[in-house]
Amino acid sequence: EPGRIENAEFSRLGGTGAWALTVKLPRSWRASYRIAVSDGDPSDSPWRSARGYGPVRMAALESSGLDRRSAYAMRSTAGEFSLASGPEAPPELWRCDVELPRRSGVEQISNGSERAWIYVPKADVPDLDRPTPLLLLFDGGTWARDIELPRLLDAAIASGAIAPLHVAMLDAGGEGDRWESLGVPCGQVDAVLDWLLPELRSRYNVARDGASTWAAGQSLGGLSALWTAALSEGQVRHVVAQSPSLWRFDLAGPLAEAPWDSIRIDVGALEGTAHLAHRLAARVPGIDVEEFCGGHDWACWRAALFSAMARM
Repeated sequence: EPGRIENAEFSRLGGTGAWALTVKLPRSWRASYRIAVSDGDPSDSPWRSARGYGPVRMAALESSGLDRRSAYAMRSTAGEFSLASGPEAPPELWRCDVELPRRSGVEQISNGSERAWIYVPKADVPDLDRPTPLLLLFDGGTWARDIELPRLLDAAIASGAIAPLHVAMLDAGGEGDRWESLGVPCGQVDAVLDWLLPELRSRYNVARDGASTWAAGQSLGGLSALWTAALSEGQVRHVVAQSPSLWRFDLAGPLAEAPWDSIRIDVGALEGTAHLAHRLAARVPGIDVEEFCGGHDWACWRAALFSAMARM
């Protein structure tokens, strides 16, 4: 909370040399986090000098690093973060107690201007002679390289937590590219519908019908996933939109007129935009909204995406 930044600061414990911060959190909470350090007077710290949510957040982020005592970390678009969660946080379905063999291949395809990484489950997975469901995933570079989604998929499929599926991770490019091509009814949505989807159905053992085809994305990518269903004319009939940037467009009209089977919106109860998702669901019958106990956070989206894949 930029207006009460002191609530996020550690305090010195007497003359012990130790610093501590105690917070009360829901049992189902999950978050990625970093710890920032300022060597001077606390009132002169970069995050105290900044004003507004964005500048305060960036000042703290630029001064921060991993928590060396945390057992888990993950990389996302903003760098590497430590992870924490309560005892009732949604399960992370790829976590196993035993080392599992790698069962997949990852192929890269391109049409010259766009590229995607394709997760291909290996033939030793049971029932793989039949076409699998297909998941179209935006922000593919983050998922393929930073989060290492193929490795997590291997573990979840091998353990039986999710069924085999193909996942196409479409690269979003740099931050400037994201704003131009993600979250809009053109750009990467056109790339998915005009190039990627036909290419996947011609080259891989995936379902050829919209009833077994899903689109998913996060933030601007979540908005793109909704646009994909709205504009696909039934070729993509399921959506998992995580914290979609619904402030950018009103999709009630396009979605109400489009043929689709399921739309699920996952949104953090702590990110301040859940009301936009509920407003859209009130105007478009059939949209389900699920609030998770967290913020606008890749750690929350990662767990929720695997829960969605388990339902496919």
